[in-house]
Amino acid sequence: MLVVAAALTVASVIRLALHARQQEVEIMHLVGAPLAFIRGPFVAEGILQGGAGALVALALLYGLHLVARARIGDWLAGLPGPGPALAFLPWPAVLALFAGGMLVGCVGGLIAARSAR
Repeated sequence: MLVVAAALTVASVIRLALHARQQEVEIMHLVGAPLAFIRGPFVAEGILQGGAGALVALALLYGLHLVARARIGDWLAGLPGPGPALAFLPWPAVLALFAGGMLVGCVGGLIAARSAR
């Protein structure tokens, strides 16, 4: 549900950018630009927005991880036995989350770019 909400949010922002550049889109249609050439920048903008959103989310998550580790790390170390280590996400998971954010942004850009005719 959150993925759909994120894609629709990106689509709304891209749609606003599309309306702001409506005259340029109409001029490109008049000079015979292919549809992919018109829609491409809006999809790329969606990918960039999705990637930026994923980076911000990962940075906030890492900050919360540092705070949690500082607050309860000593307490966990005092427990008997091999206590659980508070490690951040492994690199493949970080990269997968970043790529997923870019994919959601791409879908949002594609949804918005459909209205560029």
